[in-house]
Amino acid sequence: MRRARSRLASWPVIVTISSFLVISCSASKDEEVALGAEQSQKVLPDAHALPGWEVSVEPLVYTGEKAKEIGAIRCYGYNQSSCDHVQFGGVSSFRASGTPQVDFFVMTYPDSATAKSAYKTVWKAWREEMMKPQPVDVSDLGDERDAIRSMSRSAKKGFETRLAQVRVGSVIMLTAAETGPTVKAEDALLADLATVFAKRVEQALGGDEPSAGSDGV
Repeated sequence: MRRARSRLASWPVIVTISSFLVISCSASKDEEVALGAEQSQKVLPDAHALPGWEVSVEPLVYTGEKAKEIGAIRCYGYNQSSCDHVQFGGVSSFRASGTPQVDFFVMTYPDSATAKSAYKTVWKAWREEMMKPQPVDVSDLGDERDAIRSMSRSAKKGFETRLAQVRVGSVIMLTAAETGPTVKAEDALLADLATVFAKRVEQALGGDEPSAGSDGV
């Protein structure tokens, strides 16, 4: 994985210490799987998943309404429609001098049909927040995927946002990487980060402990 070299301004992520964790019953690999809060938190990349990166927000997951209320997931679109039907939502973030700012958002749904139905609404809402978006190739991740590169939401010269959305079964995940005039990154970085995230979700839905990390990309 490539790493860029300098610091950039951060997107605000509002979190609190407590999380509303609910441990769900495990399902067999042949059954429809919906992740509980504990599993949803584990799929978020952490320090072990991205060695050498500095964690600024440890993985935290909340019930859908609480996540929406405190900003642990971002809700865009008409009546904040991008957060409809989310059971659990959460975030983990990485930022440090010399690296892009990276935020991972997870949104889990009751089943894959609900997640599939929500996918286009979520992507449309997030994409409309971007300025002059251009498509980015993140290969064939998950069941559905989209990715773009755009001018930063700050509209400051030299700042860029790269955003990938991937659905795996009943889970939609977003990976956002921001760079600045002195912090550069290639599109391949976004693909690598989104791949780590998607693999961790696949592991959890398959009944395994999420362990995928950047060394395995």
